[in-house]
Amino acid sequence: MQKPRIGLIGLGAMGAPMAANLLQAGYQLTVGVHQRREAAEQLAQQGATIAENYQALGANSDIVITMVPDAPQVEAALLGTNGAALGMAAGSICIDMSTIAPTASRAIAAKLAERQIAMLDAPVSGGPARAKTGELAIMVGGEASTFERCQAVLDVLGGAVSYIGASGSGSVVKLCNNLAISIIAMANIEALAFGVANGVEADTIRNVLLNATASNYLLERWLPETIFSGDYNKGFAAELLAKDLNAVMDTARASGVPLWAGGLAQQMWVAQKALDPRSDYTALAQRYEAIIGRPIKPTSD
Repeated sequence: MQKPRIGLIGLGAMGAPMAANLLQAGYQLTVGVHQRREAAEQLAQQGATIAENYQALGANSDIVITMVPDAPQVEAALLGTNGAALGMAAGSICIDMSTIAPTASRAIAAKLAERQIAMLDAPVSGGPARAKTGELAIMVGGEASTFERCQAVLDVLGGAVSYIGASGSGSVVKLCNNLAISIIAMANIEALAFGVANGVEADTIRNVLLNATASNYLLERWLPETIFSGDYNKGFAAELLAKDLNAVMDTARASGVPLWAGGLAQQMWVAQKALDPRSDYTALAQRYEAIIGRPIKPTSD
């Protein structure tokens, strides 16, 4: 069976390696420039076509993937002036892999449906490292039949692709993930700051917690690459987590769910965004380092 033609809009830290994986898997790929022309040109050297605008990209694609910061960018890319949907044929599919509010996902899906274009909301988790290896966790909302048509494409990008349910449900689960990591990251940072301030080495605390009930993925994998190394120039930007937590709180209010820890996490990352928006979100640790007067990392470093 002939593989569908893919269009991809958004070639940032996540979108560019995802595009490279699609090319490596043998898909005909057209890319659209959202911000990074250089990334598009690098992909063109690997076999991608660069579209002159999003409408042209849509006309050359059976499936259009968006990987952009937020709902306004998704809507502009698909439905704005020269948007991809204007060039897409009836029966084609949009897969939004951005993290946006479920209400926005459903509203965009409804507008696309008027053009007989199906939509999946399929946000991802795993960061740039797993985008490169094709091992992202992907949470998918939309019609089951549409998911089945796109599963082979999603399997190229993700190591764990989960069909959740109706339109918007993928976005809901992604917000669940980001709510959880915001609280877990804050707990990790506070625990380390507390321990270091009371005379225990940061790596000793981490090693013990990894074998205790407080063990978690961020403590095991993310903390050594960011907090312990002092490198906050990669990964998940604080401004993006703050944006997602705003969507979490808006959705929680609409559904009548109180989020006490989530509310505190939102305040913490909105503050971190104001201080250093493009830093990895774990740069919140620097605020605690200023308070305790010493670094939260192994002294041998």
